[in-house]
Amino acid sequence: MSGPQNTLLLVSGLLKVGATLLILLMFAKLGWDVVSGRMVEIPPILLIAIGATLAAQLAAWAGWRFASRRQTEDRGR
Repeated sequence: MSGPQNTLLLVSGLLKVGATLLILLMFAKLGWDVVSGRMVEIPPILLIAIGATLAAQLAAWAGWRFASRRQTEDRGR
């Protein structure tokens, strides 16, 4: 694997961890609201952050796939 592939794979993995932590934060907030008897609500910024993180992870994964496919084609010639 070349440098860009390693970087894209690392970024993709970090974004997966970040998205997982944001989703856990969302569930913790929901649980806290339920336990404290308040109306359950999810802050819109949290939903935006989760969506943006997942979109960035998908873009990093697609970049990694493109870079790895390109390197395979170059090796075959």
